[in-house]
Amino acid sequence: MIRSIQLKQIYRNKRFLFFTIMVPSFYYIFMILMYKNNNQANFQQIINETLLPIYCECVLLGIVSNSLLTFGSKISSTRKFYSLYNRITTYTIHQFLVDQIMIQIIANLTISTLITLVGFGFQVLSFNWQTLLLFLLLNILGIYFTVIGFFMGQKIKTETFQMMSMPLILLVLAFTLPYHLMTSGTLITLITMIQQLFPIHYFYGIYYDLMMQNSYLGNLLGFTISLVLTLIPVLYLNYKKLK
Repeated sequence: MIRSIQLKQIYRNKRFLFFTIMVPSFYYIFMILMYKNNNQANFQQIINETLLPIYCECVLLGIVSNSLLTFGSKISSTRKFYSLYNRITTYTIHQFLVDQIMIQIIANLTISTLITLVGFGFQVLSFNWQTLLLFLLLNILGIYFTVIGFFMGQKIKTETFQMMSMPLILLVLAFTLPYHLMTSGTLITLITMIQQLFPIHYFYGIYYDLMMQNSYLGNLLGFTISLVLTLIPVLYLNYKKLK
C-alpha cells in the first residue's frame, strides 16, 4: 500500500518528470539528430563510438537526478515523520529503507526504459545482449546511488538539497566521465586513480571492451568489487543512523 501510494507521488512529481525523464530524453534526441544530420556517411560508426556512451550518460543523468537529488531531498524532508512513525507503529525505519529502495528501483527502471525506447525508436540502439548488459549495470548503479542518496538525506537539510541540486548533478557527471579513454596526462592519471575506487569507472571499461570486442570480465569483476567495497561504509553509516 505504502509503495503504491509513493510511486504515484513520484510519477506526479514535476521535478521527477522534468529533470529525470524529459531533460535526459530531449538531450539524447538532440544529440541523435545532430549526429544523424551531420554524419550520414559514417553514421553506424558514430552510433558505436559516440551515441552509445551518450545513451549511458543520459540514463546516468536521469538516475543520478532521481536517486541522489529527488530521493535524497525526500528523505531529508520526511525523516522526522518516519522517525516518529517508527516509534508509535510496528512499521520500522529499516522497513522504510527497504520500501524506499524498491520504489527507487522501479523509478529508475522507468527512467532507463523510456530513454532506451528513445534509442530504439531512432534506431541507434539494437536489442542485443550488449545493450541488455549495459541496461542491467546502469540499474545496478541506480541501487548504488539510491543507498548513497538515502545517507545524504539523513545528513543534509532539504534547503541545502534544493540549492546544490544542479551543481551536484554536474559534479557527479563530470567526475564519472571516462577521461582516460579520451586523453592522457598527469592530471588525467590522478583523476583515473581516484575513479578506480568507484564502479562507474569499470562500467565504462565494460562499455569500451564491448565496443572493441574484448573480454569484459576483468572490468566486470572490478565493477562488482568496487561497488561492494564503497557501499559497505555507506551501509554501516546508514545502519548507525537508523539504529
